[in-house]
Amino acid sequence: GSEMAEFHLTIPPRTKTPLPVDPAESGVLTILAIAFLGGLILNLMPCVLPVLAMKMSAVLNVSGRTRANLRLGFLAGAGGIVTSFALLALALVLMRQAGNQIGWGIQFQNPVFLGMMIVLLGFFSLSLVDLVTIPVPRFVSSLSRPSGVTGGNGLASDFLAGMLAAILTTPCSAPFVGTAVTTALTGSTPMLFVIFLAMGIGLASPWLIVSLFPGLVALLPRPGRWMIWLKRSLALLLVGTMLWLGMILGTLLAPEDSVDPSDNTARIESIDWALFDPNALVAHLAEGHVVFIDVTADWCITCKVNKTLVLDQAPVAKKMIELQQAGSFVPMQGDWTRSNEQIASFLASHDRFGIPFNIVYGPAMPNGYLLPELLNSAVVLEALELVTEPPK
Repeated sequence: GSEMAEFHLTIPPRTKTPLPVDPAESGVLTILAIAFLGGLILNLMPCVLPVLAMKMSAVLNVSGRTRANLRLGFLAGAGGIVTSFALLALALVLMRQAGNQIGWGIQFQNPVFLGMMIVLLGFFSLSLVDLVTIPVPRFVSSLSRPSGVTGGNGLASDFLAGMLAAILTTPCSAPFVGTAVTTALTGSTPMLFVIFLAMGIGLASPWLIVSLFPGLVALLPRPGRWMIWLKRSLALLLVGTMLWLGMILGTLLAPEDSVDPSDNTARIESIDWALFDPNALVAHLAEGHVVFIDVTADWCITCKVNKTLVLDQAPVAKKMIELQQAGSFVPMQGDWTRSNEQIASFLASHDRFGIPFNIVYGPAMPNGYLLPELLNSAVVLEALELVTEPPK
């Protein structure tokens, strides 16, 4: 409560920040360039499997289209991506004006959103194996099947594929768009829209390039039986994404775990995480402890990567277990799978609106040492050293 507010009001400038550019010192063009590049890099993220599936689905359905209609199809996909980012920006603006906490990827905390995504991905996976045709409203039928197109779902399907691809990228995007998102969510409403549109254009760049140079499609292998197996493989990717979203939905619908944060029985084989508690953080710091805070969520794929490759592996896990057994170290974990005002406020107090979020407190740095979104062992071990008492 009041202790926490006072605690964060006294935070001095940090010696390090994971953001590549300080938004306060950056020009508008620099931030827009970062937003565009962040969106562009998302095309290369291996964890965003639906994006790959949507792209390949669009490419595999181009047979029979004229050059003009092919150009329109990829423009429709790009339009779907940019539209998704514009709608996401609008939703965040409305939430902010209503006084709600906002953040990057928070739509995954909404069971209705997850249910809609599961249904839409199901339709797309079935359409890839030609078991269902995505219905197109009558009033757009003339647009959805341009002249010369005899198969597929035309522009309406391309547009919808672009929208879904954009919406499903957010769990993997924090490390690449952190600066732009921070500037957008702390700045004015026009700046929020401009930055989100820049990210959307970056993500849509491959679609836009093909629309400008439709002859690139001729470089693809000739259609054949391999296309059938590729479509089935892409359908499996979408089914895998549906299962992942289904597990998150199950977590949201299940009763919240009644875990006692004070129950910290030591375990030798792994780190014993306490539940995130701002008041306990203040108390631990008053006692001279080192506190490592990890804010994660079931829908945050980058968080899972950090945990699997760094936090749960030697040498980081070994070091943390040694410190915990010595009684001088408290690891805290905040679960942001569900909406949580306490966690959202804590992130906002550090000018962060997305996860993963990791910060270390200690006697030498009572106001915290902020870690980058993508962790590695050297960075975490260095942080643990820096926050302890400096050598005399």
